[in-house]
Amino acid sequence: MILQYLSEFQQDPIATTLFIGIIIIAIVVAVTIHEFSHAIVADQLGDFTARKLGRLTLKPSAHLDPMGSIIFLVAGFGWGKPVPVVQNNIKKLNPQIGLALISLVGPGSNFIFSLLLAILIRFELIPNSVLNIDLVASFIFILINVNILLCVFNLLPLPPLDGFKVILGILPSRFSNSLSQMERYGAIPLFGMLILDMTFNSINIFGTLIGTPVGFTLELMLDITGRV
Repeated sequence: MILQYLSEFQQDPIATTLFIGIIIIAIVVAVTIHEFSHAIVADQLGDFTARKLGRLTLKPSAHLDPMGSIIFLVAGFGWGKPVPVVQNNIKKLNPQIGLALISLVGPGSNFIFSLLLAILIRFELIPNSVLNIDLVASFIFILINVNILLCVFNLLPLPPLDGFKVILGILPSRFSNSLSQMERYGAIPLFGMLILDMTFNSINIFGTLIGTPVGFTLELMLDITGRV
């Protein structure tokens, strides 16, 4: 994400630095919202693990994952520090369904936050006088963009992403138990695909998987804002 702007640094270092700073702030906000949403829903369903680990907070330092943040800056998608969930502690729902809900709420929170920003712009609850300030307008639209990227990327059905846990939660136990064995490999499949993508431009795995849904969702948000 940021690498594409580094070539402009020599031409306009101040503007480029400000723009990169905006992207970093947007990533911090999006990741914090995402992980906090996981934590609070898990807590409400009876699993207090996140509370004990200090994750029921909007402090970014509690939720940022160093590697996930670096990948986000470089590739345009990434992840936060996973919120640990003990499935057997979920009491207010079937534990398997509860796990799916906790996993889904992270990407869902990013989508809802983007939608809220778009609605605020549409109904001029964010004044035009504010949006006419280039720096503010850039921040808001980058914030929408980053939240949509985080939402779509985390819905990919690969461990350790949320989409994989949603699938584990909705599949019958006999299938989910077998599929869950993939978790022993951690993020290896994900990193493998990422390395292939960065090494061979012609492969473009992530561009294929997330490019279309991200593009469609961003167009939807722009339509809602009325500022296409």
